[in-house]
Amino acid sequence: MIRRPPRSTLSSSSAASDVYKRQVRDLAMQDYDKGYLKVLSYIANVAQMSHDTFEQRFAELDSDPNHQFVVIEQASTGTIVAAGTLYCERKFIHNCGLAGHIEDISVDSGFKRKRLGSRMVFELLRRARERGCYKVELRCTRDNVPFYEHCGFRQKDYEMVYTFPAPKL
Repeated sequence: MIRRPPRSTLSSSSAASDVYKRQVRDLAMQDYDKGYLKVLSYIANVAQMSHDTFEQRFAELDSDPNHQFVVIEQASTGTIVAAGTLYCERKFIHNCGLAGHIEDISVDSGFKRKRLGSRMVFELLRRARERGCYKVELRCTRDNVPFYEHCGFRQKDYEMVYTFPAPKL
């Protein structure tokens, strides 16, 4: 069962100030100029990326229905304040089902503790259910386990990673 955030975090009331109005939507090409890469830089090293490189990667990933990049835009400033990704992996098991993978949940440091992270997770879970995923999994640091447990996830098994050495330039 997907836990739902309090109603107040799903949408802004009409009486709320524009400062609190935020739109959850798919990533768009113009988000390069709205701070998308800055938001991602809170969770990973994001190298300087030209607009052309962003445009090429965006076009490549946007054409794949199994990748969904979602952002939360602050209405008053037009800037991206949170981001997340859902990848739906096609499987042979579970009747050729789809397994969802949530990745790259990131919130601008100026917007922490405003439930944007949980809002993003619940949106990605909603989309995974809509796509027909039989499960959704994610990786996180030990420090983030309580957050994801609050969102309805549970710890399962162990994760192993093999990292390739960086290519020599």
